[in-house]
Amino acid sequence: HRGAVNSIVCNADGSQAASASADGSCIIWDLHKGVRIHALYEPTVFNSVCYHPDESQYITGSANNKIGFWDAYDGSPIRFITGGEDDITCLD
Repeated sequence: HRGAVNSIVCNADGSQAASASADGSCIIWDLHKGVRIHALYEPTVFNSVCYHPDESQYITGSANNKIGFWDAYDGSPIRFITGGEDDITCLD
């Protein structure tokens, strides 16, 4: 990341971590190998990130009021929905 990291979350078995950053990137890390698995980019500030309960998707919350759904297999965007009039600051 080249900006502040706003959120870090691990997957259920602790093998991965996802980090959301103010630089417009969300990076998925392999914690065993210490390498990047995916890098997700958007022209916004990522405030939060979480794993879908079945871990098939990453879900991001951002300063552009959108919630993003990303494919965990290849990191591609699936869809974005507007979450209201303010920044999406937390996902659970």
